[in-house]
Amino acid sequence: MSRSSHHRTAGVISDTHGRLAAEIFDIFSGVEVILHAGDVGGGDILIELGALATVHAVSGNIDGFEIRDVAPLRQVVDLGDLRVGLTHGHLHGGPSDRHRQLRQAFAGDRVDAVVYGHTHCPAADTSERPWVLNPGSASQGRGGVRSVGLLRFGGDLSQPEFEVVRLD
Repeated sequence: MSRSSHHRTAGVISDTHGRLAAEIFDIFSGVEVILHAGDVGGGDILIELGALATVHAVSGNIDGFEIRDVAPLRQVVDLGDLRVGLTHGHLHGGPSDRHRQLRQAFAGDRVDAVVYGHTHCPAADTSERPWVLNPGSASQGRGGVRSVGLLRFGGDLSQPEFEVVRLD
């Protein structure tokens, strides 16, 4: 962990599907970095988020060439105090074994957390390392609930914290 007493915050978002709710700009104000877990839906989304912070994005199953050309299917983001595996999750099993498959997919990367999307349902599986985190969908959540996440780490935190923030 960092020797600084102040923690750092990453904005975590997925499944924007070409739409970015206005309240996301308030929620993500002051974040150091934004992790987009795919199904971006258009390059304008990455440009708009990039006005807030550095954006690391992966492509999802609905993303066309515009996004696939700039966002790989998976990546490891090294934030100094935290290493995060980032993927959309559509290639990693069904509901019963998705978290196990996501952990296996990044097993050789020594990540602290795996962030994914695709399900449109928020999740925080902190039962073992790496953690498996899903911010839900920023555009069309299951059951009508849209959400994003805030991942706090480093500084005075003994371990990372993940908060799901509802947009509705």
